[in-house]
Amino acid sequence: MRGLMAKLNMPIPEWELHRRIRITIKKQTIKIIGLDPDQDIPYTLFSRVRILVRQGTASKYESQRLTGQEFIEHKIPVNNNTGNMDVYIELHWQGHYNEPLYTVRMRLTDSTKDVHLFYNPKRGVWREQ
Repeated sequence: MRGLMAKLNMPIPEWELHRRIRITIKKQTIKIIGLDPDQDIPYTLFSRVRILVRQGTASKYESQRLTGQEFIEHKIPVNNNTGNMDVYIELHWQGHYNEPLYTVRMRLTDSTKDVHLFYNPKRGVWREQ
């Protein structure tokens, strides 16, 4: 495509890929779901996910490679009496656009977070909004 666009003397326009993820933590169970950016329609977005739990700099838990269809659900087997642990969720994409992994950080407390990510394939970088 680059060769054709060069022959036509046309620049290749930059564009961004929009991904929407909903992460829910309830009773130390994490549910990760890829959603259509405009509607609440789930779809398979990730090739795999990895979950890490840290308290400060100390690692408290690290999951194996998690895979699923439309959503991934995982129980974190740690005792969180203090409530000051962070969850790091490594999102590994299908790779159709050569996307690098993206890590979302959340507190290990009951909560829901909608994450809107934008990927620029030309620059190879994510931005969160």
